[in-house]
Amino acid sequence: MTADESLHRFSAGTNADGSADAQTVAWLEAKCMGFLASPPTPEHAVRTVESFRQDGRVLTGIHDASATAPGWGADRPVATYATMRKSLNVGGGRVIPAHLVADVTVRPTHRRQGLMRRMVVDDLRQAAESGLPVAALYAGDAGLYGRYGFGPATRTLQVEVDVRRFVFSSPPTGSVAVADPEALCAVVSAIYDQFHQSTIGSVQRLWSHASKVCGLWAEDAPERDPNVRGALHFGDDGVPDGSVTFRFLGWQERPLTVEIVDIVGLSENAYLALWGFVTSIDLVDVVRLGHTTLDDPLPWSLTDRRAVRVVGEEDGLWLRILDPMACLQQRLHDAVGDPLSLRVTDELGICVGSYRIAPHPAGVQVCRLDPDAPADATLDVSALGSVFLGGFSPTTLERAGRIACASPAVAPRLDRLFGSSQAPYNGTHF
Repeated sequence: MTADESLHRFSAGTNADGSADAQTVAWLEAKCMGFLASPPTPEHAVRTVESFRQDGRVLTGIHDASATAPGWGADRPVATYATMRKSLNVGGGRVIPAHLVADVTVRPTHRRQGLMRRMVVDDLRQAAESGLPVAALYAGDAGLYGRYGFGPATRTLQVEVDVRRFVFSSPPTGSVAVADPEALCAVVSAIYDQFHQSTIGSVQRLWSHASKVCGLWAEDAPERDPNVRGALHFGDDGVPDGSVTFRFLGWQERPLTVEIVDIVGLSENAYLALWGFVTSIDLVDVVRLGHTTLDDPLPWSLTDRRAVRVVGEEDGLWLRILDPMACLQQRLHDAVGDPLSLRVTDELGICVGSYRIAPHPAGVQVCRLDPDAPADATLDVSALGSVFLGGFSPTTLERAGRIACASPAVAPRLDRLFGSSQAPYNGTHF
C-alpha cells in the first residue's frame, strides 16, 4: 500500500435511528460495485447489518486518502474483504472451526497494486495465530487463490430433469406437504443443522440462509420473493426430515421449467420423495438444480437414469490449511498400514513442516517431524487442501506433478488414507 492508502477493520453498525451507519453503507456500495450488484437500499442495508452481526462478520476496507470529488471519495473503500467463523464437517461426525473469507473486491482503478495480497496474507496469518485450523472461500477467479494456498476441495453438478421420463424404480415412502414460507423457515434451519452434522464438506449455514432460501428475503433486496414456494417431507414418525424450495421460471421460458432453490433430505428416502413432489407439478417439463453432489443417488433411483442430465460442473468450496497437525488429526480416522510421512510446503510460511501419520488405538496419531527428515510424500498446502476432504484423488495430483511421492506405492496409500465413501458436498454459500 502507498502512504495514501490505509486498511480499516470494523463490524457493521447502525445509527441512533436504526439505519445502517455511513462506513457500513460505503463498504456495501464498494462491495456491490465489485460484484456488479445493485447498491443496497436503506432497508436492505439495515437487514444486512443484522445478518452480519449475527454471523460475527468482520469487514475490512482499504481506503485511498487521495480520492477526490466528483469521483468517489476516501470514505468508500477501494478494496473490500470480510471474514467470519463457522464449522466445517470433516467426516466421521467431526466438525472443526473454519475461517470463512468472502466479499473480496478491488476497484479496477487500484488493481495490481498488491492490495488484495495485503488483505489476504495478513488475514490468513492472523487466523493461523489465533488457532484456527482451516480457511475456506468460494473462488470467483479459479486462477487467483492458489497463490495464497487455497485449493478446490469439493465439486458440484448442475442437472436438468426431464419430467416426462421421471419414474422411480421403487417409490420413496412418507408424505410431502406444501408449507407457507414462514412455517418452512422455522423448520429449514433445524433440518440443515442435522444434515451438516452428517455430511462431509458441509459448512454451517449463515444466519440469513433460511430466510433467503424460503423466499422471505430476496438475494438482492429485503423484500420477499413471491415466486419461491416450498414443501416438507415427513417420515413415518410424522417428524419433518426434509425440505425443498423452488420457483417457476415463467411462462415465457421454454421448456416450462421449475428451478430448485434448496433441497435437503436427512435420508435418501426423504431426498428422493421431495424430488418426486417437484417433478409432479402439473404443466412443468423440466426441473433444474444448480448444486448437487457428485454421487447424487437420484439417477440410480429411476427406471430411466437418462432423465437426469448433467449440464455443468463447478468446483465448490476451496480450503486453505492453516494448521496441518490439527486438520490431519481430526480428518483422518483410520491409518492405512504402516506410518506415512508428509512434507507440506507453503510459500506464505504459515504451515511449513513434516508430519507423521501412524495407526493409534484411538484411530490416528499425527506428530511433527524434523523438517529435514525423509518424507514419503511432498505437497504444497493448496494440494493438501484439495485432497483433505477426499474430493480429489492424491493419485491424480501425483500424476499432475502436484504431489511428489518417494515410491509408486505411496499415492495409492494416500488415496485410501484421505478417501471418503461419501463425496464431500457443501450446500452453504457465503
